[in-house]
Amino acid sequence: MLDLSGVDASTDFKGEFPVTITKAEERLSKSNNVYWSLEFTVFGEKFKGRKIIESFVISNDIAKQRLAQLVDAIGMPRTNLTPNAFQNKQCLAKVVPNKDDEYSKIALFKKYEKPSELPV
Repeated sequence: MLDLSGVDASTDFKGEFPVTITKAEERLSKSNNVYWSLEFTVFGEKFKGRKIIESFVISNDIAKQRLAQLVDAIGMPRTNLTPNAFQNKQCLAKVVPNKDDEYSKIALFKKYEKPSELPV
């Protein structure tokens, strides 16, 4: 028997959430473009376990800007990057609805300050 009494049925998945990069890999698109696929998993209380997949075509200037923002948010150097370097890194992700489909996307990456680092 299934009990859904404690389940939040809200589908309004937007806002800032702490995320961990739980999967990172390099792939080749059907049009032969190299891209990095990163899976972000929410670890905060609201929407905990929710996953967001972001793809970055590494030859695309906008994708490079977004990757630079992510690298800065997680405190990594900007050189000699590989997808594996992103594994298990954390940041804050500003999530917004994607107007093109039903999925949400990450609009902005920010540094995640753990609760112990926040000013009292």
